[in-house]
Amino acid sequence: MRALRHILLLGLVLLPLSCSRGRVIPARKLAQVHADMLLADQWLHDHPEMRTQADTTLFYEAVFKKYGYSFKDYDASVRYYLENPAAYAKILKKSASLLDRRRTAKEKQVAAAERERQARLVVIPEEGVWKRVDAFRDSLRCAQD
Repeated sequence: MRALRHILLLGLVLLPLSCSRGRVIPARKLAQVHADMLLADQWLHDHPEMRTQADTTLFYEAVFKKYGYSFKDYDASVRYYLENPAAYAKILKKSASLLDRRRTAKEKQVAAAERERQARLVVIPEEGVWKRVDAFRDSLRCAQD
């Protein structure tokens, strides 16, 4: 939620500074852009040592470029959608939904990797105690010895 406020604040602060109008990003695409901006914000939050190096106006440039837009396009879009708060709220809700789907997909991926790791575990006697080891890693270690 804090990251969302940062994005909105950035849009509102830089709104009067833009001199030429950009294209309005379609709502569906803007939701994707916002989702990626929120992920970028989270990355920056997780890497505070990079905060001083991140120029706020250029930090999202890679996100805009990924979707084929510029900051001017984003700025024009925020202006446009702020005139219709209900539409902008839908865009933000769609962004949250996209992030939830990404999180769910990542959780499934992590769970599948853990199931695969568990399937490789075998029980072997070691120093009089039965121990579970990763057969793949153990065989690689033995091959290196």
